[in-house]
Amino acid sequence: MRASQEGHVEITKCLISSKVDVNRKNHEGMNALMLASQRGHANIVYILVKAGAVMDEQTAQGSTALMLACKRGHEKCGEVLVSMGAEIYIRDRRMRTARDTAQRRNHINMLCWLDTQVQVRRVQDGRHRQR
Repeated sequence: MRASQEGHVEITKCLISSKVDVNRKNHEGMNALMLASQRGHANIVYILVKAGAVMDEQTAQGSTALMLACKRGHEKCGEVLVSMGAEIYIRDRRMRTARDTAQRRNHINMLCWLDTQVQVRRVQDGRHRQR
């Protein structure tokens, strides 16, 4: 979790290759993916999702990795999560979605990633590139 939070790509890869549990949570209910998203480490977000991190896990307050990225305005993290299929309509304990959070925090550039049609297109584009 600490390696992901601090943006240490090589250490994160090493730990993943050692078969660590990428979905393990800390006392606040946050996993490595959430911590990387909150800090804006899009490359680590991508690595963790590829390694099996569950994108739609929620913290004790109901926040997802996408919501945490939206809260801090980390556009690239939002783009990575949406293009990899993160659910955009999950609500936290305050009944807010990722879009609500981005809008409330005035992260207007993030709103384009939080549209259903954009999400569908991005997921399809990602699948075509993998082929």
